[in-house]
Amino acid sequence: MTFLRFTPGLLAATLLLPGTAMAENPDQDQAQAPAQDTSLTDPSDAGQLLNRLNQLVVAADYPAAFRLATANAGGYEGLEAFDFYYGLSALQTGHADQAVFVFERLVQAHPDHPRYQAELGRCYFTLGNLEEAERLLSRVKQQNPPPAVAATVDQFLAAIERQRQQQQSQAYARLTLAGGYDSNVNSATDLEEIEILALAQTVTLNEASREQSSPYLQLRAQGGYMQPLTRRSRWNLQAGVSRKDNTDSNDFDLDSLYMNADVHWTRARHTLGLAATFRHYRFGGESLLNDSGMSLSWQSQYNRELRTYSDLSYNLLRNQADDELDLARLQWQAGINYRLQRWSGDVALLLATDSPENDYRGRDALGLSVSGQYSATTTAQLYTILQYRDYRYQDSLPPTNAFAAGETRDDSLLQWVIGSRYRLTPQFSVYGQANLMRYNSNIDLYSYDRHLVEAGLSLAL
Repeated sequence: MTFLRFTPGLLAATLLLPGTAMAENPDQDQAQAPAQDTSLTDPSDAGQLLNRLNQLVVAADYPAAFRLATANAGGYEGLEAFDFYYGLSALQTGHADQAVFVFERLVQAHPDHPRYQAELGRCYFTLGNLEEAERLLSRVKQQNPPPAVAATVDQFLAAIERQRQQQQSQAYARLTLAGGYDSNVNSATDLEEIEILALAQTVTLNEASREQSSPYLQLRAQGGYMQPLTRRSRWNLQAGVSRKDNTDSNDFDLDSLYMNADVHWTRARHTLGLAATFRHYRFGGESLLNDSGMSLSWQSQYNRELRTYSDLSYNLLRNQADDELDLARLQWQAGINYRLQRWSGDVALLLATDSPENDYRGRDALGLSVSGQYSATTTAQLYTILQYRDYRYQDSLPPTNAFAAGETRDDSLLQWVIGSRYRLTPQFSVYGQANLMRYNSNIDLYSYDRHLVEAGLSLAL
C-alpha cells in the first residue's frame, strides 16, 4: 500500500497526532504566518503550483499553503495532488469543514488509498463524527501501514474512545489503605528550651509541645460522578474521606472530609471551569476547621504536548476552636504542563493573601512548584514534586505574646516528594513515597522538620 504520493518532499507531511497543530482560530494563524504569494504569475503552470505547495507543506507552513491553495482552487480542484495539499492545509489550519469535502472526493476517487482514508478519518474526528472516524482509521490499520503510521492511528483510536467516554455519564470510586512513619505528627519544634521574654528566663517545653514521631495507618475513600451536559460541557460531583491514625498517640490523629461540585465548558482548545468546595478537618478527635470556597479555572490545550492552566479561588476558613483564627483567603495559581513520550513535567506559580480577624494571624504567600513523572513501562511510573512557599505575616505579634512580642513572622516551607506507582491489575495498584519537609521561621519556636515514608495499596472501582 502507498501512504504518500507525489514528490519525495511530501514524505515530511506525515499523519499527525490528535490535537497536533490544529488551529481553532484560523485568523490568528494567518496573521502570524509569514507573508506569502497567494497566486501564481502563470496560473496554468500546475507543476509550479504543486511544487510551491509541496515546499510549504514540508516546511509546515500550513497557513500559507492554505491561502495559496484557496486562491487557486477554482482552476485545480479535482486534480489529485492539488486536492491533497488543499485538504491537508485546510485541516491543519482549523478548516476541517472544508477539508472533509476535499478528502471525501479523494476517497471516492481512490477508495483503496489508505492515506486519504486516514486524513478523512482525522477530519471526522475533528468534527466530532466519532463513528465514521473510527471506521476509516480501523480500515487503515487493517492494511498493515508503516509502524509510525500504525502507532499514530492507534493514538487516534484511543482518543476516539476517550471522547466517547466523555460523552457518557461515569461513576468512579477509589479506596486506598496505606501505612507509614511520620517523624513529626504534630508539626512542632525539636527545641527543648525556649526563652520567655516577659520573664527573662528560659523554660523547658513539655513532651506534648515538642515534635513527636509515630507509625501510622491511613484509610482514604473517594468517589465521583460525571455527567455531560452537551458535547462540550459537563458537571462533576466528588466526595472523599480520610483518616490518619497514629499508632503511638491519638492526640494528633487527623480526619478529613471533602466535597466538590464543578462544571466545565470547552470551546476549541480552551476549557473554563467553575467549582464549589467544602472541607472539614478533625484533629485529635476534635472538630478543627471548616474550609469552604469557590474557584474559577481556565485551561488551554495548545497541542498534545503543551497545556497551560490558571485558577483563581476564594475561601473562607472557620476555626472551630478559636473564632479569632477565622480568615478569608484569595489565591491565584498559574502553570504550564508539558508531555513528551514517557515524560511529563509541570511548573506552577502561586500567589495568596489572607484577610484575617487579626492582622498578625494573616499572611501573604508566594510559591513555586515543579513536578515530573516518568512512565518506565505501561504499568510503572516514577514521580517527584518540589515546592517552595514564602510566607510573610501581615503584622507583628501582639505585646501579650510571651515568646516574640513585637516581632513579625517571616516563614518558608521547602518540600520534596519522591515516589513510584505500579499497577498490578486494572483495578489494583501499589505505591511508595517519601515526603521531606523543612519549615523555617525567623522565630525559632515555629521552625520544624518533618519526614514521612508511606506505602499503600489502591483499589479502583
